[in-house]
Amino acid sequence: MKRICIIFGRAIAVGCATFLVVMGAAVTGSSAETLRWARSGDSLTLDPHAQNEGPTHTLAHQIYEPLLHRDMEGRITPALATDWRALPENPNIWRFSLRREVVFHDGGPICSSHMIWLSLNLWLIISG
Repeated sequence: MKRICIIFGRAIAVGCATFLVVMGAAVTGSSAETLRWARSGDSLTLDPHAQNEGPTHTLAHQIYEPLLHRDMEGRITPALATDWRALPENPNIWRFSLRREVVFHDGGPICSSHMIWLSLNLWLIISG
């Protein structure tokens, strides 16, 4: 029952948001390239690893795609990674296979070296 309520609530929210965007564009004369999105609060940061606060977390999910997701039951599901496993010789090291033909917002390809660079730089920033 709780899951049905969550799904129904999300459907209503999406419907209301779509209506407001369409009506806002009609009233303000916005072009098809303009999206106005009202939120309950400002993001504290655009770094998805720095906060797990409501509006910040919501915005991060709209911008970034992680290697893995969790479904409604808490099971890990694929996102950018299609396959993942701990290495047999060292279970503390994991190997991820990336989805093919994934691109950045500008159309440039994403490859494993980008993921490694991002992960290492985030750890350097976090550890100071």
